[in-house]
Amino acid sequence: MNIKINSLIEVISLLKPLMILDRVDSNIKNGQIVIESESKTLMIVRSNSIKLTISSGRLMKYRNNLSNALCNPQHFKGFLQKCSPHILSLDHIGFCYKVNSAKQELATLKSSSRKTKIDLYIMKSADNSTWLFAGDTDKPMIEFLPIQIGPSILSTNYWLPHIHICLNTSFQFDELETVCHETFSGNRSIFINYAEGNVAYQSRLWLGTVTGINFCLDFKLNVDNTYQSRKTRLQKL
Repeated sequence: MNIKINSLIEVISLLKPLMILDRVDSNIKNGQIVIESESKTLMIVRSNSIKLTISSGRLMKYRNNLSNALCNPQHFKGFLQKCSPHILSLDHIGFCYKVNSAKQELATLKSSSRKTKIDLYIMKSADNSTWLFAGDTDKPMIEFLPIQIGPSILSTNYWLPHIHICLNTSFQFDELETVCHETFSGNRSIFINYAEGNVAYQSRLWLGTVTGINFCLDFKLNVDNTYQSRKTRLQKL
């Protein structure tokens, strides 16, 4: 499936400082972002499209009404430079999108998984939504988060859909928050998007919106061994 996104090159240009990091560079080939599972290609990001091997026709079909806007490239470059010592690896690239039926979307993705012979896993979510991961558990994966939500919900015009790039880091949340405030001078903020009790496990930086799709950079916090934890948390479908 090809997802056409005008001006996607702007997002790729914004992320160039991230692409040259050794921990992430193995996924950059010929100027394209490539995620692979064994000998199969899971995803290719080109200048104006994203090609997914396992997918459905509903992915990114709905767009929000926000105007195009990305954070300042120089500020973001400085932010990544300060983050670099804490970045361990690329964890996954995720797609969060609106569907009429999460149950039907799960069935469609499972069918696509069987046809493409790409492993599909489910993880228990923090909010009873469907968290699906495709690929190898010891490599960067693709995440699908189909959200079944009514058209009258105001937030769908803002936070859906979004694509996030998730990094494994050694950051504590307070450290990451300080770097963000120092770099962006209040124009961007880091917020916790996954926690258990008083422990923050993941935080998010909103990069901006392009053609009705939000782009975010996620940081897994204080990561020890994410690939080992996947083996206990992911259930193969």
